[in-house]
Amino acid sequence: MRAALLLALLPMGLLAGLPGCAWATAAPIAPQETSHQPPAHTQRVVTGTLAGSALISVLSLGVVAYIYRTNRQLRRAQAELQRSENRYRMLTEEMRDVIWAIDAQTLRYTYISPSVQRLRGHSAAEVLHTGLHLSMPPASLQAIQSTVQHYLPLWEAGTIDSQHYITLELEQRHKEGHLIWTEMVGHLVRNPDNQRIELQGITRDISERVRQQAHIEYMAQHDPLTGLANRALFAEHFQQARAVARRNQYRMALIYLDLDQFKPVNDTYGHPIGDQLLCAVGQRISACIRGSDIVARIGGDEFMVLLGQVRDAASAVQVAGKIHTALRAPFQIGEHTLKISSSQGVAMYPMHGSTETELAKCADTAMYQAKNAGRDRVCLYEAPPDDQPCAD
Repeated sequence: MRAALLLALLPMGLLAGLPGCAWATAAPIAPQETSHQPPAHTQRVVTGTLAGSALISVLSLGVVAYIYRTNRQLRRAQAELQRSENRYRMLTEEMRDVIWAIDAQTLRYTYISPSVQRLRGHSAAEVLHTGLHLSMPPASLQAIQSTVQHYLPLWEAGTIDSQHYITLELEQRHKEGHLIWTEMVGHLVRNPDNQRIELQGITRDISERVRQQAHIEYMAQHDPLTGLANRALFAEHFQQARAVARRNQYRMALIYLDLDQFKPVNDTYGHPIGDQLLCAVGQRISACIRGSDIVARIGGDEFMVLLGQVRDAASAVQVAGKIHTALRAPFQIGEHTLKISSSQGVAMYPMHGSTETELAKCADTAMYQAKNAGRDRVCLYEAPPDDQPCAD
């Protein structure tokens, strides 16, 4: 279009000299002969020169137009590249997840996104210059090493491909020293630049999820009021203790404990004071037993204690007596001084039973023997229950 415009602006005389021009066939108006008219060959030279100049001008315009279009395309490509870089920077720097690549042989980072600083406090450059052994505790490092050692031969053999994703939950160290629970999802791929095999993936912070899971598990195994074990955790602990007792020929003892005169406390002072008293009772019982033993609140004002290793029944009754004495001491709950006591029954493994249910039944029977004998005492289970030896 620019060439056509140029041709339209050129004098008709110049157009007549352009090769292939349609106007060249039109008969020119005969000039008036004068005595100063140049020779014919001179006119042809001038006409040819002007036509060549016009052609060069047209070609120059074409070159300029081509350069202009090329520059415009380059500017568009540069703008798209800049937008792509901005999107990449937004993803790698602003996102909470961390993108990474680890050499499968050396287990060193070959790339990690800047978002690692938000997760661990270290800059990407700092992480790249430190090994995995400084990034996580030994257990997490061992998990990665074992995973790579297991999957790398399978990947090389073609048993699995890059679509096989590996998920690990690992602890990583923060720059401030504390540990962070993270989830790593990655797969094995071959780096096209150096042909080395890498484990590539993303890492995200799952600390809150782990805390919630731990809380749910804790609540499933503990009394929500006192924080003591519940019946489920007590039964689990019993199974473990019994396995040890069988293997080493140990005796165990189960103590069933019920508080005396607890209901009047609730009725007189209200349930909030009663709840605080139950918590204080749990603390006193826990202070009377070993760390390997366990105490559980199984409902209301009833507790069970498992002594995982005792010499004989007398030793078990002695521990129960220690708890009994501790609970007879006054409790200071706020501005109230409260006095209670306990009735306790003791059953021995394996003499009185081999399961938690059997021992709990025998200990419960002995506890009611203590209540029927006047409360505020400890009774050792005996069968048949004609004789009821009790310890005050």
